[in-house]
Amino acid sequence: LPRAFAGSSDRSWPLLVFLHGAGGGTLLHWSKRAPATPGSAYAAEHFVVISPVCEWTWKSPPHAWVVELVAHLAAAAWCDAERVSITGCSMGGMGCWELAAAAPWLFAAIAPVAAYHRVERRRALAEALESMPIFAVQSPNDECCNFEAEQQIWQALIDRGNVPVVKQAKGLHLTVFAEAYSHGTELLAFLAAQRRTH
Repeated sequence: LPRAFAGSSDRSWPLLVFLHGAGGGTLLHWSKRAPATPGSAYAAEHFVVISPVCEWTWKSPPHAWVVELVAHLAAAAWCDAERVSITGCSMGGMGCWELAAAAPWLFAAIAPVAAYHRVERRRALAEALESMPIFAVQSPNDECCNFEAEQQIWQALIDRGNVPVVKQAKGLHLTVFAEAYSHGTELLAFLAAQRRTH
């Protein structure tokens, strides 16, 4: 929760849903030995962040209960229901594509990171997300989630009039998380600026 959350009963907050990869984890890593990064400090200041435990595998679609959870939280008095975003890394990036497409009415924006998508779902995803603000982070050097494959879904979106913001990372798969979420605030600031209009 943001530091100001406890004393802000008259204020509503943006909700950020973070979906982890196959190895688990959360968006915010607090440790006495590890100082806050620019990204983690920004997220902690500007969002209520939830990190559901993703119990599916990288080969299977995400579970529908995540949408139900987010819809329930979005109805809370503290939540700004017009500023609910979803992001995820690797398997979580795939979940980001799928869950946003399943409930585009729920999200203001999405940010798949080091992501992949199922080819047979590409057209349906692009159709469902044709008006969704999207910030993608992908590396051509990613040995796990192919850059060229993700270019295909970006192109499918462009063909429908939705030009996603694409930030090209530099590292291998396991380093893209830090490039997207820790070293800077560009992705998080993009999500914070979006408001649902659909």
